[in-house]
Amino acid sequence: MALSQDDLQDSQRQISKAVLLAADNKEDEAYGIFASLLSKNFDDCRAMYGLARLYMQAENYGLAYNLYRLCASFKKLGPGPWNGMGLCHAESWDLDAATGLFKKALSMDNNDKHALGNLSLISLLKCEPEKALGFAALALKQDPEFEEVIHHQTYAQLMLGKW
Repeated sequence: MALSQDDLQDSQRQISKAVLLAADNKEDEAYGIFASLLSKNFDDCRAMYGLARLYMQAENYGLAYNLYRLCASFKKLGPGPWNGMGLCHAESWDLDAATGLFKKALSMDNNDKHALGNLSLISLLKCEPEKALGFAALALKQDPEFEEVIHHQTYAQLMLGKW
């Protein structure tokens, strides 16, 4: 069943509300919104993506990964789901799988600051500070105030003995 323009706009408002609730540590309320949206529209990939992020936040990486994988099959969300799947692998220390997924995200958008930042993180975890600095520099070109990547850059400098 196709949704009307009003229904799509309402869905987007609800998703925005759920994202804010999740950021405010009100996961149960956010979950309720995502579940309600998916009950109305089984193919709401944005609600699925929000739910995947919520499971990631709750450190439920198996569910998060599978929801991200489903989101990636819709091909509407760009590199986001690939970054999410990569982060799930990074959390389980499968750094090679994570790297492959971040590179897939980057192949979809070679300026994706999140994929670049995630590759910087993986390089740090692999004790490759020079690579980490390279990816960090590329991410910071996209967003000079990307706080996570600034931290990666700082840790890489420390690993190189640059105090």
